[in-house]
Amino acid sequence: ILLETGSEYYYLFLSEGKYFRHQVNKQYKGNRPPTTLLWIKELKQLLKDKFLAESWEGVEADDAVAYKAEELKDEYDILICAMDKDVKGQVPGNHYNYRKLEYSTTTVAESELELHLTSLCGDSGDNIKALPGIGRVKALKLLKGAKNGLEMQVLALKAYQDYYKNPTQALHEYQKNYKQVRLMSTKDEFLDNVDYL
Repeated sequence: ILLETGSEYYYLFLSEGKYFRHQVNKQYKGNRPPTTLLWIKELKQLLKDKFLAESWEGVEADDAVAYKAEELKDEYDILICAMDKDVKGQVPGNHYNYRKLEYSTTTVAESELELHLTSLCGDSGDNIKALPGIGRVKALKLLKGAKNGLEMQVLALKAYQDYYKNPTQALHEYQKNYKQVRLMSTKDEFLDNVDYL
């Protein structure tokens, strides 16, 4: 990846163990079959020993990438190298998918839209349920006209309120999905994530 991108320095993050999202949804990623890869623990340890890979307790590599990109964005020319759709969708900046050998850019507006779309549509790959009756096309229509992330959030919450009728349940269900799909990008979130919900 360093050779392909002409990069000189890097941070490398791994996901390990359970994440704070398992506290919000006990079935988080529970629909995935067990890995068939052999020596996965040994390979992760090798990445730590030889390539200075890091894993942060309680959070996924996606969150660490989002946090580090936010922390360094004003000081360095960053290229985010990942094949994960959440990282590409939610982390603003320049991206490189090292599996497809593709470069792309995600704007702040695109990252906000992706976050709020997923909060409505869920993510079947991570076993996050959609708001019933909402698919991506309908979610796009619901969010149409919003000028920023806050307005999208208001519209997404309204969709939950329209479905659940009970305001307390609607807020709870919305927050539950939002917390699962949103990548954390600030230090306060990392310090506080365990006590959420």
